[in-house]
Amino acid sequence: MIFENEFDHIIPLGFNCNSANACKIAGLRKEKLPFDWMQIKGLNEPNKFFAYHKMLKDMYDDCLKFNIIKHKTDEFSILNYKAWIPHERDDSDCHGIKEKYVKYFKRLKTILESNKKILIVISELDVKGYNKNIVNIQKNYLKHLYPNNDYYFLTININNHYINTDRHLNVIIRERDHAVNGVWTTPFLNKSVEICKNIRLSNNQFNTEVTLS
Repeated sequence: MIFENEFDHIIPLGFNCNSANACKIAGLRKEKLPFDWMQIKGLNEPNKFFAYHKMLKDMYDDCLKFNIIKHKTDEFSILNYKAWIPHERDDSDCHGIKEKYVKYFKRLKTILESNKKILIVISELDVKGYNKNIVNIQKNYLKHLYPNNDYYFLTININNHYINTDRHLNVIIRERDHAVNGVWTTPFLNKSVEICKNIRLSNNQFNTEVTLS
């Protein structure tokens, strides 16, 4: 079903936690990376694509800065990147979050500096009619910064039609996760996991000092 099914590394790149969560449940998440749970707030679509570009460029230039605040909900934001981090509530302070994300970005940079076959995973909860070239823009930006990798894209609802080319699979999932008689059901996540189960990780990974604890 998928254009390719074996990759050296899988990198969730937004726009919500479904990308990383589906990979995790499908057994594909072997390392914590910075965009796993990150969401971009306060930018019109598709400008949030370029917010990720800013972080990738700062990572490449070794000039990442983290202006972090903690909200009353115990969730965190990285203000200078308009990034919301809703699933790091086990940390009690902003310093702990900063230490984590310094490590996650360092790990991501190590992966991108390799010569690997990489799958980028991006999902939207609602079907979006992004410009058909938006994935090429992402690929070209990654190629500009880290040219030695072979990039593929798995997207969900990024375009409003099914796409299956040799480098890009876009799947449409219209049913949202929702409550039924007070019980939370996850049809969107479940279908995302089914897609991810068609993917395999190769034996060509390298040790990035990974821990998922």
